[in-house]
Amino acid sequence: MESKMLSDFKKWLLSKRGLTTAKSADSYVSRLKRAFRLWDNQSSFMTPIESNLNVLGVLCCTNATACEKIFTTILGYIGAEYAAGRWLYGPANDVATAVRTFHEFLQSRCAALSADSNEKVEASSLAIKAQEIELADVFYPVQLNLAGRVASRNSKDWPASKLSGIIGKTDEGSWIARTVKNIIVLTDKGIHHVVDIAEFRVGSNNILMARPAVYDTYAKVYSYHANGSIAPFKVQRNADGSLDLSSISIDHSPAISIAINSGRFPEFQKLNEGTKPNAEKLKTEFNALNKMVTYMLMERGQNSAKGNKW
Repeated sequence: MESKMLSDFKKWLLSKRGLTTAKSADSYVSRLKRAFRLWDNQSSFMTPIESNLNVLGVLCCTNATACEKIFTTILGYIGAEYAAGRWLYGPANDVATAVRTFHEFLQSRCAALSADSNEKVEASSLAIKAQEIELADVFYPVQLNLAGRVASRNSKDWPASKLSGIIGKTDEGSWIARTVKNIIVLTDKGIHHVVDIAEFRVGSNNILMARPAVYDTYAKVYSYHANGSIAPFKVQRNADGSLDLSSISIDHSPAISIAINSGRFPEFQKLNEGTKPNAEKLKTEFNALNKMVTYMLMERGQNSAKGNKW
């Protein structure tokens, strides 16, 4: 029988996240349970996790850092399955999305939460355990949430929300999935696609390393700088020493505004100007644009400094 927490999660998905069918909500829960099974098989505490969801909910409200570590660890387990070749990138990304969404749901409940004293005591004990989880300097492509970041990238020249409504965004052939597959990583062992990276690692010098799935060794990752030079990729850290994965940006080259405003993509220009484009012609233009533009990982600061210069 499904727990009340998961039933509430499905209701929240339908009312707050705009899912249109109960079947879609069921899919989120099914994927979430796949992540739960990984936790139960690999964690040394809070198992089975599905029996501890109320306590996890309290923990997210009373100790956000400890809660974050638990969810980061779950995402790491998912990434490890992908790195080992047991999961394909698409399913791994779908499960990771469900985990992130469940974390968001638990955070949304905090204002209305009235947990009993036993749950608060258990959550306090759990926080101590969670703080003991080492923040590993290894992470995986699914932890970068590439699909979510691509889908939410709204700007004047790249209105992602409008694009999704016209071209579609939910299947393997969608513009989002195709964009993610097109993101590259520059390394000292050549150019690789992010989805073909088994895992990333950050050393004490904060330089990003990547292990392509075809190799047994790591390659040093490089980032373009705003002035056009190339240097080793440095990842930022949070105040607690953990990796700040948001410091890893996705850059378009040439800049998407330059490409779209080149005169070669009139349907995109219509979309940006608020005029209804021809859907089929827009799809054709996207195909051409996706071939023209390179998507690559870039340091956040250098990406911001570059802007739309090139």
